[in-house]
Amino acid sequence: MKKSSLTFKKNIMEIENFTGKSLETIKQDYYSMVLVANLHSLIIADDQEEVDRETRKNGKLKYEQYKINKSVKFGIMKEQIYDLLTARELVSILLNET
Repeated sequence: MKKSSLTFKKNIMEIENFTGKSLETIKQDYYSMVLVANLHSLIIADDQEEVDRETRKNGKLKYEQYKINKSVKFGIMKEQIYDLLTARELVSILLNET
């Protein structure tokens, strides 16, 4: 694991903070953090591809390459994660109830 990845997980995701003290609670918190980190990585990768495409199209930009701010994106995603995971369409797809 890269140092920047560990720093992100410790400082931004607060991976060391748990909501309880029981083993079950710590496991739930850990696995939910892993899920959120994986979703975050997928979203960042997709958004970065779009930024790269738009950057190549526009020759008037100041820099040749732009990067997604992971901390800002995590903050936005953190507010929407519950809605994403409880959306009726997603739940029915995952449960094959279509």
